[in-house]
Amino acid sequence: MIAHNPLTDAGALATLSLYKTAVTDNSHKFNSMVNGFRRFAAPEPLGFNNHEFLRSQESSTQPQAIANFLSGFHLLHSVSCDSATPTQLATAYQQLQSVQGTCQAFANMTCCLANAGVNPLTNVQACPPETVRNLLSLLLSCGMSNRAGAWGVDYGLPAWSGKNGLICV
Repeated sequence: MIAHNPLTDAGALATLSLYKTAVTDNSHKFNSMVNGFRRFAAPEPLGFNNHEFLRSQESSTQPQAIANFLSGFHLLHSVSCDSATPTQLATAYQQLQSVQGTCQAFANMTCCLANAGVNPLTNVQACPPETVRNLLSLLLSCGMSNRAGAWGVDYGLPAWSGKNGLICV
């Protein structure tokens, strides 16, 4: 299958390199991001699928190759600032892909986006409305992974999919 948007992984890695570049420890970066996700998903918990993470580490060289490629062209912010290596960035990306939650947790996240960043169950502002606007634009163009371009043209709705088969519209 030819990807309609082949840059989704590269864009995700480049975006991840911009996140809190002062934090060089992957565990702190990961925890900070997951805590942000938890504000969206609350009161439902989010977990980590270590088996999936280890499987992706063993079987997938694509994130590492893309991170090395982007680094070679100085397209990764944290790498150009010497705060993370391409290997560390690829590992953090695979960790984030291994976050797991229930259908209810992801439904809560979707409701939070539909409510301008306010979690309707906890009344907590998970992120500013401007960020929600930008995020929904990205989800329209990139949220459905390799099918993203076609999804945007065919349906015109922001959405995201996970490698576990989850689809949120």
